Amino acid sequence: MPLLEGKTPSERKKTIAAILLGGLALVSLGYMFLGSSSTSGPQAGAKPSPKRSPVTASVVTPDLVRQEFTPTVLVPSSVAPSLPEAGRNIFAFYVPPPPRPTPVPTPVQTPTPVPPNVVLASISPVNVFAHTGDFPMDITGDKFTPETRVYVGGGELATRFITPQQLSTNVPAQLVSFEGAREIVVRSRDGKLFSNTATLNVMPAPVPSFILIGVTLRRGSNNTAILKEKSGRELLTVQRGDILGGRFRVTSISAREVILTDTTLKLKHPLPLVGDNSNSGAQGQRYTPPPPPSDDDTEP
Repeated sequence: MPLLEGKTPSERKKTIAAILLGGLALVSLGYMFLGSSSTSGPQAGAKPSPKRSPVTASVVTPDLVRQEFTPTVLVPSSVAPSLPEAGRNIFAFYVPPPPRPTPVPTPVQTPTPVPPNVVLASISPVNVFAHTGDFPMDITGDKFTPETRVYVGGGELATRFITPQQLSTNVPAQLVSFEGAREIVVRSRDGKLFSNTATLNVMPAPVPSFILIGVTLRRGSNNTAILKEKSGRELLTVQRGDILGGRFRVTSISAREVILTDTTLKLKHPLPLVGDNSNSGAQGQRYTPPPPPSDDDTEP
């Protein structure tokens, strides 16, 4: 052949391989175009054949001339394209929540006290001494009823209804056996009727301000006692039955003590003898205190 003349064996092989490759390429192209056109029309009663994927020709090098041509079938990938995760946005940014309002404490509703529906205007007496015996008490006011009672220190007393403006009761001695204030109120037992409060003042009982410094005991006659006021120098000679300070009666005289009795409260106050009682006479015992110093006496 003129194409192979004057060439070396290797060059001849290359030329033959190129010619064969060109022929194979032409055959493949003719098959693709002519084969597809001849089978394009569907035959009656024939089932449609599945579509073929395009065949990609492999490039054959001179060293692979003797290898058979194997068309490569491209299968479409069934892997789904990657999608962003649901709920995520690359453009999202953190938004802080709005500040919560400071809770305002709810004020505690204090119930309004119900005003009294009974009037307590005054009580009599207002002041008493401790250790006083039973004594009557009068209560004046308004809107009293037979159902209302007098309460002293929380204790109910037997109450006598006189008029809607006046009540009366008797206060027992045990309620005033010690000093202090007592609350007085008028109310019904069911609490539907009640009054304002009044105060009964229980004061300390008065005590005699004397001391016993001497006694004279006589047989068959009235004994005598010598007393002196605590804050003075004046001496008093008294007998049984005498009243001192306008309320203390001498009720007993003995060698050891003199008993004074409160004429109002009926309380007894013993006065013990102060001093020496060693001097004695035929008529009885007598202690004579030294005379008080006079203003003319001076120390040497």
